[in-house]
Formats: sequence, C-alpha cells, structure tokens
Amino acid sequence: MKRLCLAGAVLAVFTMTGCESVAEDPGGIFAQSERNVIEQHGFLLEMDWCEVRADRSAECQLTATSLTQDYKAGFSYPKMQDQTGAEYRMVPSAGGLGQYTMIAGEPYTILYKNRDILPTTVSKVRGVVGTWSLWDQRNIKAGEFPVVFADIPERPVAQTAPVAEEETVAEAPVTSQPTGSVSGSYWHGTIVPVVDMPSNEIVQLWGRGAYLHFREDGIAGYNWSVPGYYAYDEVNQWSETETQFTLTMSGAVYVFDKTANNDPLVTYLQPGGIFKMTVAAKAEGEE
Repeated sequence: MKRLCLAGAVLAVFTMTGCESVAEDPGGIFAQSERNVIEQHGFLLEMDWCEVRADRSAECQLTATSLTQDYKAGFSYPKMQDQTGAEYRMVPSAGGLGQYTMIAGEPYTILYKNRDILPTTVSKVRGVVGTWSLWDQRNIKAGEFPVVFADIPERPVAQTAPVAEEETVAEAPVTSQPTGSVSGSYWHGTIVPVVDMPSNEIVQLWGRGAYLHFREDGIAGYNWSVPGYYAYDEVNQWSETETQFTLTMSGAVYVFDKTANNDPLVTYLQPGGIFKMTVAAKAEGEE
C-alpha cells in the first residue's frame, strides 16, 4: 500500500522500500492546504472555527462553495487533530453520510463533531484533515483531493449590545447555585426509551437501573443489582464543570445540569434524545 510523504518541496510516495520522488510541488496542494482557507479544483473551503467543550465534545464549522458547477460533495473520513497532533474521527453533526448537493456559487455551512468522547487532555483543535470528494448529478464519482486545515480560529463569542443609559434594565432572574463536586458520590440511575421500540432483556435491565459510583479518577463504577462491589471499566467515565456533569456509558453521553437542584436529575441521550436517563443521589450502600 502506498502513502504520500513529504521531503522538502518534493512530493513523494512511501513504499515498503522508502520514499520515491514523483514530482516537484512548489506552491502546490500541500503549500496551499496548510491554513484554514483552501481553494482547490473549483472549490473554496473555509474551516470557520472549531470548539472544544467542557463535556469532552468538539465541533467545527466548514463553509464550502463550488465555484464552477453544481456538484454533490462532502468530507470523507475527516479527523480533528488536538494540540499534540493526536487524531480523532469526526462525523456530520446533522448525521447522514455527509454528501451534500451544492449549487455553483452558493456557500454551504456544514457542522462536524467528534465521533467518540474526547480524552480530558484535549484542549484545542489544532487542525482538521481529510479528503474532499465530488460526485456529479448522476452520483458518479468525479474526483477527490486531500485537504489539511490549520490555524483554525476558535468559535467566536456572541457579543451583547450595550444597554443605553436611559433604558430601564430588568433585574436579573434569581437562579439556583451550582452544587458541589460529584467526585466520589453514589447514585442510582435508570434509562428508558422515549420512543416506541420493542422490549427486550437489555431495555428491561436499563429500566430497572443500576447503582453508580463516580470514582475520583473519573471512572464510573456500576452494579445492576445492589449498591457496592462496583465494576469499573474505562469505557464508563464521568466529568464535571461548575454547572454540569457528564456521564458516558459505553459511548452513550448524558449531560446533567447541576444547577437544577432537583432530585432526581433528568436528562436525555446526546445527540438524538431517544433515551431518558434519571439519576438519584444515594448515600454509600443505600438502596
């Protein structure tokens, strides 16, 4: 299998025996792609911004414009790179295969998100890489080219217009205060579908619920029967901010609002919301 590799300004092919020079690439695709705006093969692509959120998710906004003719186009297997260069798969935030019909001259905005929960070490999106693929209106593959976005701006913070002095400013509503840390806490949680689906042993098990322990190292322990003797697995994790905590169970993400001060706390599967999770705080060993 051959792979592209770079040696100075020479485009080369990596084979089992090493790098073989193919062609000079002065100011070519690699020179043009190391930035957040790329113009290649009749397309203008701009990675407007990327954002890493406290719930260990990330999202990036891409604006794509076909400059010459109508195409079906999209990002094939995009990956984000964090501040260390580690890569993580991304998928369209709206779901689907990521192929979009684009009318020539019309800009299209597409959001991409991380496919899997990010490690707590990720603090920034350093770059986004992938392949931009094209199909004609008959859905026949028309071409593809690699893209590498770098120097991507962070998501802009919405600006609030200043209030004129003569206007009466309404008093801010009283809000509940954030609760303390959930580290080391014990819970009982149930998960039920909010749409019609066939019942089976798994759905029934989720409905009865599990006892949970938020261990101090960020791993969420569970026991389906009784409080105590928890099983700890790295695919089950929790994290928190001042106002919310996030529980990830085998890739399913639930974000709870700590400021609600409700008991129990209720939230819905992210994204999609087809399951509702309810958790109630417990004392150690309490059923």
